[in-house]
Amino acid sequence: MPNHPLPHIRSRPIAVGQLRAFEAVARHLNFRAAADELSLTQSAVSRQIQGLEEDVGVARSCATRGRWS
Repeated sequence: MPNHPLPHIRSRPIAVGQLRAFEAVARHLNFRAAADELSLTQSAVSRQIQGLEEDVGVARSCATRGRWS
């Protein structure tokens, strides 16, 4: 049997707002367009994505100047 550590197990669910922000940014590939759709500021969307990244343990590596690619 391999000696691998157990994967990180979340102690709380992912916030719905974070998922909505992620979905909108992924669909538009643009933070401003996602913010407009969600009636939020661009910085609020960015904070939602940042919180999701921290909760999940990953960092977005393909975002530059408010755009995703």
